[in-house]
Order: sequence, then structure tokens, then C-alpha cells
Amino acid sequence: MSASALTPAQIDRDEPASRGQHGGSADSLQQQIEIQLHELRRELKITVEQEPQFDFFAEVLRSNVEMMSTVVRRQAEEPTTNAMDDLKAIGELAELQQRGLQKLIPAFQTLYASLTDQQKQIADKIFRRRPSPSPQPRALQK
Repeated sequence: MSASALTPAQIDRDEPASRGQHGGSADSLQQQIEIQLHELRRELKITVEQEPQFDFFAEVLRSNVEMMSTVVRRQAEEPTTNAMDDLKAIGELAELQQRGLQKLIPAFQTLYASLTDQQKQIADKIFRRRPSPSPQPRALQK
């Protein structure tokens, strides 16, 4: 499983799927998140007792992705006209990412606390493979 889509920051505003262009859509993004959540549940071997914590984490993640998708769609519909607008758009996404993480961290902390030592080791490996996101202007992404 690629844990890279487990944070809203992975929704790149230049990514066609996040803008609903070239066959991608918010629905397909939600489907990707659901698949990754399913894989995470399977890889961690979430028990019946851990389901409430996992479900809460998943719900916070879904909410974060939906908020980020909304902003990404809006920004795609209103493209930036100059470098200053581009930087402001990146700043907006970074602030939204920060707010999302502030909600996601406590939800994951509760889930993580409920995991066995073996499950924690698996979680540690999964989240370690996640690349560190950093919103960049389009000119710097090439």
C-alpha cells in the first residue's frame, strides 16, 4: 500500500484526477482513499475492538480529503494569473493541509495507542514510506 494518499497534501493542484479533468474526478479520488483505507485496515489487521478508533481516523481523513478537493477544484476553475496569485494559492493549500493535520494527528494518535506492538511496527513502516509533501509553484515542479 502506498500511504502517500493518506494526507490531503498528496492532492496536487496540478494533478488531473484532483481537478476532474482527463477522466479523473472527485469520486475517483474518494475511491482511491477508500481503497487505501481498506488496505491499511487489512495491513494493520484491525481488530473488532480497534474498529471505532480506525473508523474515526478514516472519517477525519475523508473529511480532510473532501475539504482539500473542494479548494483544489476551485483553484483549478480560477487559475492564477501571476506569480503572486500562484504563491497565495499554494499558501492556501498549505494552511488547509496544516488544519487537516491538526485534526488527523489526534485521530491517528488514538488509533495508534490502541494498536499492539506488532501493529505499531507495521504502521511505522507504512508511514515512513510516505514522501514528505511540499506544495511548490508549477515552475519549480519540473
